[in-house]
Amino acid sequence: MQNIVNSVKDPTTGEPHFRNVDFRETVFLGVAQFAEALFEGEVAFDRCHFHVAADFSGATFKKDASFSRCTFDGQVNLWHAVFHDSARLDITIFKKAENVGPLTCNGTFDLSLAEFHAPMTIQAVAREVLCREARWEYPATIRLRYARLDLTDAIFMNSAVVISRKYPFFSMTEAGASLPLDEAPIMAIGRSEKSALSSLQRVDCAMLTLADMDLSECSFIEAVHLDQLRLDDSWVLHRTPRHRIWSPLPFRWTSRQVIKEECEWRATDGRTAQLRQGWGPPVHFSSHTPRASTLTITYRQLRKSREDAKDEPGAADFYYGEMEMRRQCLKWNETERWLLQAYWILSGYGLRAARAVGWFALSMVFTIILMMGFGLPQESPRQAVTGTVPPDGGRVSFEIDKEDPKNPSGDRFTSMRFEKALSVTLNSAVFRSSGQDLTTAGGYIEMASRFSEPILLGLAALAIRGRVKR
Repeated sequence: MQNIVNSVKDPTTGEPHFRNVDFRETVFLGVAQFAEALFEGEVAFDRCHFHVAADFSGATFKKDASFSRCTFDGQVNLWHAVFHDSARLDITIFKKAENVGPLTCNGTFDLSLAEFHAPMTIQAVAREVLCREARWEYPATIRLRYARLDLTDAIFMNSAVVISRKYPFFSMTEAGASLPLDEAPIMAIGRSEKSALSSLQRVDCAMLTLADMDLSECSFIEAVHLDQLRLDDSWVLHRTPRHRIWSPLPFRWTSRQVIKEECEWRATDGRTAQLRQGWGPPVHFSSHTPRASTLTITYRQLRKSREDAKDEPGAADFYYGEMEMRRQCLKWNETERWLLQAYWILSGYGLRAARAVGWFALSMVFTIILMMGFGLPQESPRQAVTGTVPPDGGRVSFEIDKEDPKNPSGDRFTSMRFEKALSVTLNSAVFRSSGQDLTTAGGYIEMASRFSEPILLGLAALAIRGRVKR
């Protein structure tokens, strides 16, 4: 056991003023009272055992503070504590503590491998919060501002909510006034006030809810029960690049939200520089690089999560990502690849109404041109009546026949022929026969139009429904 303390009283406030603190392996049988203390040097409380309570409310830590491998049998009061550097509470056991914070940590607030044996609420303004392999046995609430949270291998045995707090935490002065926590040091580094989640790898998400979080840098691969993850309020993911690409034909990436792993997959060095552009720094392909087949499963689970929440528009981008990865993992000699390729080109997997409407309009124009050029006869066939009158009178029999339509010649693109072609095309679009006399070629053109145009119209309606359905 070591107990090395160098302290004085602050001459202006009378509060404890510590230069160097080393309480490693100390056992506190009563309340450990360090409220409003100022720690100017490094602080070490490693392997300490607090039997009753630990009060660090309003304390200021100028340098690193370490509480590694501590055991807190009672409450831990870090209300409005300020850590100017990092704070380590890794491998720490909280037996009855119910609230940590709100506190400010300008460095890393480390709770890795910590165990929480009671309902816990953590509130912090921090640059980074690490909860790797942390274990929550009871309900947990984590409220953060500006922080980058890492939940790799965390274990939630009960419901847990992670919230990016939109408004500052407030403190009460002695006069009863409400003042916000000082966020200036973290704001100075240009960090967004929306907290970000960096990893859900190997986390069972069945009990987890994320609210108003930035998920653009979050790793979802290997997460368990991702289809039961709840996303509340607003959440942010990466978006596809918006620049035009020539590979070899000009095209632009469809605007949608994408997860971090797809960005890495598209930035691998096995793809051309044109296709990698805008997806982030080049990634060397290795065994750790996510495969398209793995991303298909990840997108499918995220899509199901949003569908279960009755958020069809929110699930649309995840469905698009699922179909895109499914298409990419198939080979060109497989029939399914060609079907998905056509589904993608014609309607963006039934999610891009503008694309389907564009193909529908193009199909109608093409049909009209073909009808005017080859489908409509030169002139409407005339009916001919033939019969034989018996010499001695009696009953006369007539046969009514119609001439075969003649192929057009001369000027085929006239206003009259356009009106007829338009009528045939519009009727074909709604799966009806126009009743118009057509040439042999015109009959086949009409059949092809009656097959393809209703499909394109249906895809456009499907895409619109997928975007507006609630």
